[in-house]
Amino acid sequence: MLIKELRSGSNRWIEYRRYDEEGRRIERANPSAVTGYDDSQADLGVALRSDDGLIQVRDYYTSSGGGAAKGRLRFRKIKRGSTGQEIKRAAFEYATHSAGGVTVHPLSKQTEFRNDDGTGAIQTAYQYLWHPDTVQMLQRTTVLPPVPADQNGSGTADTRLERFDQYGYPTWTQDARGFLTRSEHNVATGALVQRIDDVDTSLVSDAPSGWTTAPGGGLHLVNDFEHDQLGRPAEQLGPRHTIDIGGTPAEVRRATWYINDDMAHEVRTAQGYATGAGPNYTYTLINPVTITRRDRNGNLLEQIQAVRSNTLGKLQPSDDFPQSSYVRWTTYQYIHCCLLASTRVYHTIPASGEGGQSANYDQTDFGYDSSKRRNRSVSPGGTIRFDVLDTRNQVVSTYIGTDDSGATESDPFMQPHILQQIQGSQQIGFIENKILNTWRHLLASLNLLETRVPAVPASQKGGENGGHARRAVRRLRQRGVGTGRPGNSSSLPMIAVLARAVLFTDPLTTPKMHESAKHSRKSKPVAAVKTYQGVVDNGIIRLDPEIRLPENLQVFVVVPEIVDERPLQIHSPRLVHRNQLPGFAKEVS
Repeated sequence: MLIKELRSGSNRWIEYRRYDEEGRRIERANPSAVTGYDDSQADLGVALRSDDGLIQVRDYYTSSGGGAAKGRLRFRKIKRGSTGQEIKRAAFEYATHSAGGVTVHPLSKQTEFRNDDGTGAIQTAYQYLWHPDTVQMLQRTTVLPPVPADQNGSGTADTRLERFDQYGYPTWTQDARGFLTRSEHNVATGALVQRIDDVDTSLVSDAPSGWTTAPGGGLHLVNDFEHDQLGRPAEQLGPRHTIDIGGTPAEVRRATWYINDDMAHEVRTAQGYATGAGPNYTYTLINPVTITRRDRNGNLLEQIQAVRSNTLGKLQPSDDFPQSSYVRWTTYQYIHCCLLASTRVYHTIPASGEGGQSANYDQTDFGYDSSKRRNRSVSPGGTIRFDVLDTRNQVVSTYIGTDDSGATESDPFMQPHILQQIQGSQQIGFIENKILNTWRHLLASLNLLETRVPAVPASQKGGENGGHARRAVRRLRQRGVGTGRPGNSSSLPMIAVLARAVLFTDPLTTPKMHESAKHSRKSKPVAAVKTYQGVVDNGIIRLDPEIRLPENLQVFVVVPEIVDERPLQIHSPRLVHRNQLPGFAKEVS
């Protein structure tokens, strides 16, 4: 048995897995099904809900023969709670083949069930041929489940054939439409040496018996590969085709080169083309060359695109790329070995050295919580994104702003971050995404008269805010506000005036602090908002005479959405050919 538990305060998420004596998993209970356990007991005393929570069950064969293979998976099931009825989701059957004293049981049939009662079976079958006197597969035929006509299928089962050599490398494939692909591998490294797509069998001598070029096929697209001693790609030449080079048609093969420098942890990649006849091709490189550098831990350090001065010839290990040849450059900095601390994207690459921030590159910084999970990023422009993560690494809230001083990883909004206006420029304090829209927070109901929310500048109350405002107004109108319905004395459209009292840090004004800020942990003013109802009288918004607002107070006005009843219009389509007209015939009643 295995227990995995995550805790956060009084909340617990327990995942339970049970295994048989052979070490095969037979049951897995999701946290929704587990109520607790007792680690003082030998079997951990796991307590499961009897009628709730997802539990996954696996059954295995206990004998062989007739589609069975001892120890192999037989069923995958699910059930709701420990006493719930088991529902089959999949069933498996196996073939048997023996040679040289060895017996293997490859999968012969896999059935998926679409319905809880075991109906709606979808079957995929497998058939095999073997190399003589071995258990090495020669051919595998996959019979795909038929797609019925009412689901845009043919109603018949398609097949896919695969051929393998004595080492297990694929050599030939025939897809469901009959098109052929031929592959050749290096036996020592397993690297792909050649691949021919849409084979013309008249051009090869090793096609399997009975395999012929598909009707309409036979393009015979040859791809050749070279590799290094470790089997990594070094060169790829694509199929021949004709392009225009300087106004002259030329037959070329697209080329891709890879240079692996293991000592420097560097990989170079370039593209180009080959002309002439192989193997003595003439190669031309197309700039730029991509250079990727990592450290010994595999961390990405630099991504570079550089220009080689001479474009004749392949990309070579001896090619030199000084910093003056860079045309794109991004670097990555780390802390604690492997935690990305920042990225630098260069817009002005210096001839040497790293250069300076803003002058040469834009830097994005990243931060982490105490569990070393990334939870903070600062854009080059200073915008901060702060995610609060729960025990299960799920984002529970996101904060966006430009000042997170005093923030904590569990509650970045603990401190009174505020909107400040300094000599005409606005600085936004941390704004939680969930309440980024002031309208939604203010106008959730008429009972909400005052609330402390992060202040949002007028420049950021765009279409989204307006949309929320309109929805809020619709909710108010549904309650009879500003519609002339019973319970409301006004028959004029309702006007909601949102007044926001904000401290403006301006040397020409005397700061005023909201009353609720006097008791905060830091002597920082906060924003407060109130809603008032008024009417429009000759273009002037009139409030209740008893309402007194300070001069020059910033306010927002929310008006009801005006629904424009438009007549029905039917637009005719643009037709390429007149014979398409019957396909667009419509009867309008």
